Amino acid sequence: MNWTQSVSIELPPAEASLNRRAILFFGHYDCRVYLTPTAYLDVGAGSLTCALSVTQLREGYVGSLGRIGRFCEFASCEIQSAGEHNNSLPVNIGMSQAPMLARVVRQAGAQALAGARPIDIGSGVVISAGAKVLAGVSVGDGAVVGASAVVTRPVESFSIVGGVPARKIRDRFDEATKEKVALGRWWDRPASDLLSQAGRLQDLALEAPSAPRPERPRFVFHAETPETLKFVGVADGEEIKRVTVAPPAVQRYVEQAYGPGPFHWLADCWA
Repeated sequence: MNWTQSVSIELPPAEASLNRRAILFFGHYDCRVYLTPTAYLDVGAGSLTCALSVTQLREGYVGSLGRIGRFCEFASCEIQSAGEHNNSLPVNIGMSQAPMLARVVRQAGAQALAGARPIDIGSGVVISAGAKVLAGVSVGDGAVVGASAVVTRPVESFSIVGGVPARKIRDRFDEATKEKVALGRWWDRPASDLLSQAGRLQDLALEAPSAPRPERPRFVFHAETPETLKFVGVADGEEIKRVTVAPPAVQRYVEQAYGPGPFHWLADCWA
């Protein structure tokens, strides 16, 4: 099959929700997910719903919360963006159990809670069930975080960590293999390339790509609830624009994705 061309698909009733449609039609594109009306996270192709694992969002925060790379898999885990108490202050609590006090204290500028710290998760990362990654802690490409681990320090690329606090258990593979995978960066290959060579995916991961993956605008979603990824538009740098400014092929692709059918899937509707 020529995966660079349109592929007709059936959309069963179970796939009709906004989230399922977002994953099916846009999950293989780079996206931007607004977790609040003003704070967003950039996620790579294959990692769309990983953004929904981010917790401890600071009220009123404006701008980027960081990034999650391509083709990550997160189980029921927690990636924190804030929430640490500022323990160097005499009063280090946010008054969360006394809402009126909390509001007044916050408006007065008290810094009982630390500000948002950037999320930095690489590509090809697995974070297992029950794990927590604390705010501002980076996780390198290809790393694996074990079940119920609590990550408090940076995680090396292609390493496996576990425990509380998480410590390195071992590398995933030897230095020669690590170097090949880091150079090849299989996660940067176009979706059509991965599909057409799926039968030799493990060998493909050890090969240098023949050409760089073309950069495309990000599709933008707003996570109104964990079950509702609402399509917003496209990101042109930091500016969010309606899809009507995109090329006609992109407009048609988005329109049919949320329509009654028939449905088609494109590896790169921007091409």
